[in-house]
Amino acid sequence: MERLAAEIHGMDANLRAFMAAEKPEQGIVHAGDIHRLRQEKLQKRLEMEYCRARIRLLQSEGAGTLQ
Repeated sequence: MERLAAEIHGMDANLRAFMAAEKPEQGIVHAGDIHRLRQEKLQKRLEMEYCRARIRLLQSEGAGTLQ
C-alpha cells in the first residue's frame, strides 16, 4: 500500500511538471505523456482499492484464524 501511494505521489509530481513545461504557442506539448501518466495513476488507484478491499475481506472472514 505504501509503495502504491508513493508511486501515485510521484506520478502527481510528474504530471505537474509536464503540464508546467507545456508551451502550446511554441509547439511544446506533452499530451501523450500526460494522458499516459493519468491512465497509470488511475490504474494504481484501482490497485490500491483492490488491496484495501482484500484486506477488509480477510479481516472480516476471521480475524482469529490468521493468528
